[in-house]
Amino acid sequence: MNRFSLVAATLALSLFCTPNVVSATNSLPQTPSEWMDLLEKQSINQEDYGNSDQNFVTDSLPLLKDPAQTPDPNVIKIMIDPGHANYYNPSTVVNGYYESVMTWTLSNYLKEELEALGVQADLTKTSLEDDPDLQPRGHMSAGYDFFLSVHSNATSYSSIDYPVAICYQNLDWTDIDDTSRAVGQLLTDKVTEVMETRQKGIIWQRLSDNDRDGNGVNDDEWYGVLCGARYVGTPGVLMEHSFHTNYRATVWLMQDSNLRKLAKEEANVLYTYFRTQKESNRYIGDVDGDGSLSVQDAVQILTYYAQQAAGCSPTFASDLQYTTADYDGDDSITVNDAVSVLETYAKQAAGLQPTLLMVGDRAHS
Repeated sequence: MNRFSLVAATLALSLFCTPNVVSATNSLPQTPSEWMDLLEKQSINQEDYGNSDQNFVTDSLPLLKDPAQTPDPNVIKIMIDPGHANYYNPSTVVNGYYESVMTWTLSNYLKEELEALGVQADLTKTSLEDDPDLQPRGHMSAGYDFFLSVHSNATSYSSIDYPVAICYQNLDWTDIDDTSRAVGQLLTDKVTEVMETRQKGIIWQRLSDNDRDGNGVNDDEWYGVLCGARYVGTPGVLMEHSFHTNYRATVWLMQDSNLRKLAKEEANVLYTYFRTQKESNRYIGDVDGDGSLSVQDAVQILTYYAQQAAGCSPTFASDLQYTTADYDGDDSITVNDAVSVLETYAKQAAGLQPTLLMVGDRAHS
């Protein structure tokens, strides 16, 4: 009996023999969330959990000491994880479909689309056959803005086709869980739209039964890749691109043109979200985008002003640079803007803590 047949048999027995899973009327779940509850409770497959429940040892994570090597803080950095390896997880409804092949193909297209937008996009694997352990895949995202693990789902019910963005647990000591859920919702909405699935996609969370990181708190991720990414402080999502046990969805995912379209749309979602975040978190006056106000920023403002006064038509590289150069917010670049930057710089150099305004603060004022 293969794995899918075993899962189907287990589900069938539980549906009709376990009263605490199904209501008294033996009705099946009605919503995607209810279906996920059922499928996860009945799953006998532990492969996505990871190889070990042992506590993490920092010395075994070299990427913690050597994060993504991109000095420019304005560059968006995305780590893409193509799920599984080799020819793995075949569809039971369409011959020739393998989840691992789809994830490798889509991940490479996504990498290309992100790089075309100026994003640093990297993969956790070097080939279709490459198969890193699960937590280390997540660890590779240390220093990145986001971790995305690419998958398609499977079930014994062929009518199910909703996309699922599996996100972090709700955490009160960090905001990476907020980013996980926000991006997860955007991605699942976009995948629903592009694939035209019959059922609307959802975001989902699965809590580990064990204290995986050994900190005494049972708040860890069940999925190994997400557990690893969260451990190094990177927001992440495991994105299930519908179900390869649904005929229509599987045929759709086997079309190269569809995967290219999906990659382009997902790249735009990621780029737009993180570009907005970076712009909102940039200081007014930080014209060069190095994270601080300095003499160099004032020089750029004065250069722009001088060229403008001489009758030239100066430009900044982006609208964001113009916004940060306009320190007083009067929609013009003048000497006063440069003076304000220099005054702020002088106060910081003297050990004072002047109030710094961010682009996002001005947008909401």
